[in-house]
Amino acid sequence: MYNDEGGVFYVDGPGGTGKPYLYKALLAMIRRQDKIAVATATCGVAALIMSGGRTAHSRFKIPLNIDDGAYFSFTK
Repeated sequence: MYNDEGGVFYVDGPGGTGKPYLYKALLAMIRRQDKIAVATATCGVAALIMSGGRTAHSRFKIPLNIDDGAYFSFTK
């Protein structure tokens, strides 16, 4: 945030730990520096709680082609 390189923030945690508060603080700090801050989330519910937030596929026009055999597997 203090240099001219781009960056990505990923915040994960259980409910009630202040993730929206942290996101709002990060976005405000970056925007105060006249830099571009884009708030995205993987689901619509999470995007709704961020100021100007949108789902990643909506913000970046990522196509979602889902057919009967489509599935995703995520591990932590």
